[in-house]
Amino acid sequence: MVNKGMEEEEEYAADEIERGGRKLTDIISIASLWQAVWRRRLMIVAFVTIGLVFSIYNAHREGPDYDGVVQIMAADSDVDRIGSLTPIPALLGGDTDTPPSKFKQFQAAIYSSPVAEIMENRYHLICRISPSCDHVTGQWFPRAGFRAALSRVVRTVLGMPIKTTNKPTPTEMAQMVQSRVTIKGTGIMIMTMSDSDQTLVVTFLSRLIDTTNNYLKDNDRQSLRQYVNYLSLKLQRLDIVAQRESLQSLLTEQSRRLMLTEVNVPYAAVALGTVNASLKNPLIKVLVLTVLSALFGALIAIVMEIFPGLFDFLHRRGR
Repeated sequence: MVNKGMEEEEEYAADEIERGGRKLTDIISIASLWQAVWRRRLMIVAFVTIGLVFSIYNAHREGPDYDGVVQIMAADSDVDRIGSLTPIPALLGGDTDTPPSKFKQFQAAIYSSPVAEIMENRYHLICRISPSCDHVTGQWFPRAGFRAALSRVVRTVLGMPIKTTNKPTPTEMAQMVQSRVTIKGTGIMIMTMSDSDQTLVVTFLSRLIDTTNNYLKDNDRQSLRQYVNYLSLKLQRLDIVAQRESLQSLLTEQSRRLMLTEVNVPYAAVALGTVNASLKNPLIKVLVLTVLSALFGALIAIVMEIFPGLFDFLHRRGR
């Protein structure tokens, strides 16, 4: 009798599981989901309305947004890009590897710390893209609050210099530039930046190109002057004709390179035209947020259909 009762209970449980499975299958069918969404269409309309109103208000509060775009290619003065000049170490019996072209050096230097530091020290443009700086006076806000106090204690214990303002380090400045400026392509680079200030977009991208060019130019000028001076002294001490001819050719080559660093022309890269800053269509953000609101409302409707007692349970528990 006991075994028979247990068998009956097992059969009853199996039937319940089977019926529950069929019921769940019916609930999550496409037709039933669509019916659930349609029955709660007013709720979805409410979500859409809220999303639409919020997106319009947010677009109005943030104001217009501008996309700055400029194309960049190797400058005509980039003599290294065609490999016409031999590096000095190779001619002196050293490393024979061909150095990267000036354009490749330009691509690597855009996000470098020295370039970012020059952008701030000379033009205060890092301040203009940071919320921790007064964009009018160019002064960085003082560090305050619990984190600032804790940082001062830790730096004092470790013997590190104490930061009194929110001015970032050169490395942090370079990271800020990288977060705001996007670069695509290799042969012809496309540099883009977005901001609510149209003038800032144009100025920042233009200054970034000029600063990177001048940074590479100044570095090469210092090195080439040392090379030219060294070769000139070496040439005065040589008496062998063959060696003098070879050294004279090398001196002429390096003097030409030095001359290119003295003229006021784009050194490594040149912009194809000016920076174009166009108004970003605000309807795109409004449309995206409205669609997401509709999808969220539909998801809530589906969850309420599959788990009808869930919201009642949460409501009772909240009380």
